[in-house]
Amino acid sequence: MDLKEKQNRESNKKVLLIIDDSPEYRMALRVMLEQVYTVVEAMDGQEGIRLARQLLPDIILCDVKMPLEDGYGCCRSLKANPATCHIPLVMLTGEEEEKGQIRGLELGADDYVFKSSCTAVFLQAKLKNILVNRSLLRQHYVGKEIPREVGANSFILQAFMAIKEHIAEADFGVNQLAACLSLSPTTLYRRIKEETSLTPISLIRVVRLRKALDLLQTGHFNVSETAMAIGYNDVSSFRRHFAEYFGKVPSFYIKK
Repeated sequence: MDLKEKQNRESNKKVLLIIDDSPEYRMALRVMLEQVYTVVEAMDGQEGIRLARQLLPDIILCDVKMPLEDGYGCCRSLKANPATCHIPLVMLTGEEEEKGQIRGLELGADDYVFKSSCTAVFLQAKLKNILVNRSLLRQHYVGKEIPREVGANSFILQAFMAIKEHIAEADFGVNQLAACLSLSPTTLYRRIKEETSLTPISLIRVVRLRKALDLLQTGHFNVSETAMAIGYNDVSSFRRHFAEYFGKVPSFYIKK
């Protein structure tokens, strides 16, 4: 981790990445927002993609018209990458053309801001609202099944699907989940911690235990069979973890 990233991580501020080829406009945005965010700047789309992948900022402001890689290309690239697809991205545009807005939204942009009406108060409120809504969504599904409204490109949805696919494998852990998502274990830890407040191993356990509850309630599985079905070789550990999570022993939920 370089000095810049270390400073970002130690700060209590959210990290904002500004991608814009205009030095003057980047400076204007910095002045508007640096009291609230740790601001990182990229001078073109290619640098913006690189910094987004390296730093994993909390939110991104991205100009539409840029050399090398325009805003649409940035959006497409970042939203297609499992490591960055979760990051809210707001497009900056000088043209109020509906066709361009629709294109950006279809590529996964979270919102649009028009440069002509971009004041500090408005922009701060816009970014805060997006981050608060993301936080509320995380709270909604921590320790629960993924709600239907979470899109197919959601990082946490991909993690849930990978865990469920390998749920019966006792040796499926953090390294295996990281490999499924094409991430390093360190990046996986940070991403899951940010998205759910859980560690990866805790998330894997939660998914297993909630699957165990479903199996027990069908009435077709006893406690030992359920433990084996969700990757527990040690039934006593399964009973303990289940009771800690649900407040009752597994046998309580077996359909009579």
